[in-house]
Amino acid sequence: MAEPEKTLTFTLNEVELGIRNKWLEEHSKKCALYGPATANWLGSPYHYVFTPWGCGTGKEIKCNCGESQSLNDPDEMP
Repeated sequence: MAEPEKTLTFTLNEVELGIRNKWLEEHSKKCALYGPATANWLGSPYHYVFTPWGCGTGKEIKCNCGESQSLNDPDEMP
């Protein structure tokens, strides 16, 4: 019998998605790596960083330009 595939999944709740969407909207207006000029590039200028802590998970979105935004729900911070 084959061993089941082991996976690790991270999620964003509704508040964290709202933080993400607001930051993406604001950041896309000023970032040279995001917009019509890069619309057909493969991949994304953004990446997500999930850092497991002893009491939760740090969640962040980063742009290849160097800017980033914490996505953690302030009401769930320890």
